[in-house]
Amino acid sequence: MKKVFVCSLLFAFGVFFSVASSSNSDVSNAGDSGDKAKNLDNGDDFLELSEPERIVSGAYWGVGLGWSRISHKLSNIQKVSAGSSATPASTTPVEGAGNRVDNIANLSSSASQYDLSLIAGFGAPFYKNYYAGIEFSMFKRFGQRKKDFDGEDIGIKHSSTMGLDMDVRVGYLFPENGNLLYATIGFARVLGRVTLKKKDANPAEVSFGSFYPTFGVGVEHKVDHNWSIRGDFRMCITSKDDGKSYKANKTEWKFDAKPSRYAFRISVTRSI
Repeated sequence: MKKVFVCSLLFAFGVFFSVASSSNSDVSNAGDSGDKAKNLDNGDDFLELSEPERIVSGAYWGVGLGWSRISHKLSNIQKVSAGSSATPASTTPVEGAGNRVDNIANLSSSASQYDLSLIAGFGAPFYKNYYAGIEFSMFKRFGQRKKDFDGEDIGIKHSSTMGLDMDVRVGYLFPENGNLLYATIGFARVLGRVTLKKKDANPAEVSFGSFYPTFGVGVEHKVDHNWSIRGDFRMCITSKDDGKSYKANKTEWKFDAKPSRYAFRISVTRSI
């Protein structure tokens, strides 16, 4: 519920900022209405902008700095082993077929991580003040975290990793003041690791995660002819990553992993 509230608040702020700026511009530029009307006679649907620094069409590149809240949840955890080793207090042992099966309670871990992104994209206006574009972000994620659970041989690790995100941006332009209010939909990479303790050896690690659908909202402001600044919010839509298992020393681990992520990012872009 908190995520939806934050997303709605960001969206509402963007609407207020853009509408307020547009209203002020309308008042200050009332004397230019005749010139703007002439621009509509050229056959184009999109209103030509009276100042060159308001150009919004074309390719661009940029850099971004983001904060991500990443959560990993493990469910249906089973430790299948031969013999009668001690069972952690939070497990429910089940005997059968000569093996010992320990069903472990669900485990979860959340951590804050930071992303440094290199951005490249292309966008253009269409049908008056509407905007559409595609964008790619290559990122490096910092802030590796690890969580161990008391009495358990299994833990969760938040990895520092590199990845590539892809988004389609669709929005509405406020050309008088250089603002763009937009929504995004695309794919983002979210990865994690499960650590498994082994006798007389370093813990084993099992990776999970992949590319997941994302959606988000944001607001962008054109500072001058080349430069823009923006802020956005994104959230991943994930489902269970089933079938993960690991075998070592006559012991097999099985679990389902569900990663999730929501993130804020501030970016600066430059037109090419």
